[in-house]
Amino acid sequence: MESDYQRYPHAWPSILIGRCIQFLSVPFLYWAYTQWPPLQNHFVGGLHGQAIDWPAFANTFYMVAWPVFLAIVLLLFPQWWLSTESVREGLRRNPDKPWLARSDWARKHIVLSNRVGWRVGGVLFLALLLIAWPFAIGRATNVSYGIAIAATVLWLLVVRMFWMGRKWNTAELKLADVPGIIGGPLSGAVILHDVFPEGTVYAITLRCTKSKQSRTRKNGQTKTQSYTETIWSETLHLSQTLQAPRLGTTAVPFSFTIPYSCVQTDFVSQQPVYWELSASTKDSLPGMQSSFIVPVFRTSESQLHYQPDDSLVEPFIDRVDPEQVVARYHMREKVSTDGEIQWTFSHWRQSYFLGLLLFSAICLGPVVWILLAIRPWNTALFVAVFPGVFLAMGLYGLYDLCTWRCHLRFIPHPRPQNQDKRKLAALQGRPHFQIQFESGVFGFRSRGTCPSSDECQIGSHQVVHNTAGERWDVVLTIRGQSKRVIMLSVLSSRRESDVVADFLAAKLKLSKRKGHTTEIVSSR
Repeated sequence: MESDYQRYPHAWPSILIGRCIQFLSVPFLYWAYTQWPPLQNHFVGGLHGQAIDWPAFANTFYMVAWPVFLAIVLLLFPQWWLSTESVREGLRRNPDKPWLARSDWARKHIVLSNRVGWRVGGVLFLALLLIAWPFAIGRATNVSYGIAIAATVLWLLVVRMFWMGRKWNTAELKLADVPGIIGGPLSGAVILHDVFPEGTVYAITLRCTKSKQSRTRKNGQTKTQSYTETIWSETLHLSQTLQAPRLGTTAVPFSFTIPYSCVQTDFVSQQPVYWELSASTKDSLPGMQSSFIVPVFRTSESQLHYQPDDSLVEPFIDRVDPEQVVARYHMREKVSTDGEIQWTFSHWRQSYFLGLLLFSAICLGPVVWILLAIRPWNTALFVAVFPGVFLAMGLYGLYDLCTWRCHLRFIPHPRPQNQDKRKLAALQGRPHFQIQFESGVFGFRSRGTCPSSDECQIGSHQVVHNTAGERWDVVLTIRGQSKRVIMLSVLSSRRESDVVADFLAAKLKLSKRKGHTTEIVSSR
């Protein structure tokens, strides 16, 4: 059997640090050994029929359990840490072909597994059973019980999310070729271990992220903050699938064209770059998806003006009906006798409302119980922070869902004649409006007026956020101004946004902007 030094010959500093970390477990094991006699006395007394003082027994058990638990974590952590060295060792063996650093990349076949989830859930359960609850019973205070209950509820939520997503964590990814090429394609198929109903629309997203650090100096102290920047993101929606390779599976094809300006996968620098491909259904809940780290590199085949073969994936793309999309946003159109046109859009969806209402009610219960049961107030507020954050998220979602609105008034207005004659001739037959707009949530809506519809364009706008993925909006822009009026928000893809923008622009014969604008939003 190979030793760590033989398996990772260049990683001896990491191995040495790992051995030092494992040595730190010795003081904790010694502490547990010194606490063992009182616990042994409780066991012996119970066996001889003596009454057990349960709070004292729980407190003694906690004093033995937590150092043993921590010692086991210190012993196992270096082994997990060293397992990450396999990629670095692969990079050293294949410096000219870094996409062969991982064996699953070299096989063009990446397989997900639930094993890590089961292990983490088991470790957290043991921590609850052997540490959190013995601590609470031994202290027998409202604060200790509150902490144990909060930890148990959190564990149940984690287990529930893991159980709901277990089918996504067994998916497979088969790549057509390795690597994905910057200035070229990344193609393949995601094999989901489930059968979905007829008409299901699948969402395949490819995203490139870069980890960064920012340093700020204040009052003589330097603070370092890590954040993730999304460099590029695109989503495909597909309604047709390939023939399933096995019974009980679904094969979803994909093909992305990666811009020449993107950066390649980089594991070893201080600002690592990762390319992640995720697969889900279009209406999946957050977190219900399969995620794969894929190799994307710049090679000799990279082309500045690569022309993709759209016939590969076009037959599988979901068709967009713009009338159904605007109906989803409750578009109301009102035309008055003097020719004035009014459009109104809203975010209201009954299913989302009921879901957010239930989520907020579930989060409200622990907050109320903590504030009523735990004293002093500063401790109660500290414990209530975690469920309070989720409660705030649910309430904000309800507020946005119920109050967001976009209202546009297109008022007929004579076109100014002091313009270039050629421009006037090009605009002949196109109606001219003064546009008044109001968009946003109640209390924070932006309002304004555009004096000439000739200066306005309807187009697609992409917002890329590192935690929420990409979002597509249909916006009204005014030439010469940075303001964008959001007409429809949170569309599902660029194709849907482009089709709806074309549809709305054609209804009033307004100008449609070519391409799309992009806004990058990173967490800091």
